[in-house]
Amino acid sequence: MELFYKRLPRQQPERPKHQPNNPLRRVEYYELGPYNLHLKTVSKFLVGEALFHAFGVDYDQYDEGPGAYSTAIIELEDGSVENIRADLIKFIDK
Repeated sequence: MELFYKRLPRQQPERPKHQPNNPLRRVEYYELGPYNLHLKTVSKFLVGEALFHAFGVDYDQYDEGPGAYSTAIIELEDGSVENIRADLIKFIDK
């Protein structure tokens, strides 16, 4: 029996130019400082650099119900993985 189709070679997806060898992007991650009552603001302090893996979702439970928020899953330089708020990261690859 003869095959009526031709197998195409498997093509690898093209990597973005900013990620030639590593598919993970570098980020700076921050920590929230104390709340300033006078200015009604919260400061962010740079903690270090990490590798970004994916976005995720987490929630806090309140009396009125759960409150969901976006998170970032990052890998720290020591190999540990953290799930932090998405507004506490900044992509630094160019």
